[in-house]
Amino acid sequence: MKKTSKNKQPVTIDIFEKSMASIAKSFVRVDERFEKHDQMFESILGEIKNLHEDNKYIRNTLNDLVRQGAKDDRKMDDMLVRIERLEAKVLV
Repeated sequence: MKKTSKNKQPVTIDIFEKSMASIAKSFVRVDERFEKHDQMFESILGEIKNLHEDNKYIRNTLNDLVRQGAKDDRKMDDMLVRIERLEAKVLV
């Protein structure tokens, strides 16, 4: 939809400058909103990075615990085999 001016006055330098000032103000408002958007985006991105680091730490900790648990289970199985052998020797 085209906007048409009801006044068919010639465009003077004064009118042109006022129009350009108005356009410049609207660009300033847009820039301010983009700055707010960028700040929020940086904040959200920082939170996501923190969550990623926390998850990475938890995964590493759980991995270490699983390895240690498997290692302890092997030791216990070895101890049970040794005890069974000792019991077998005692009964003979």
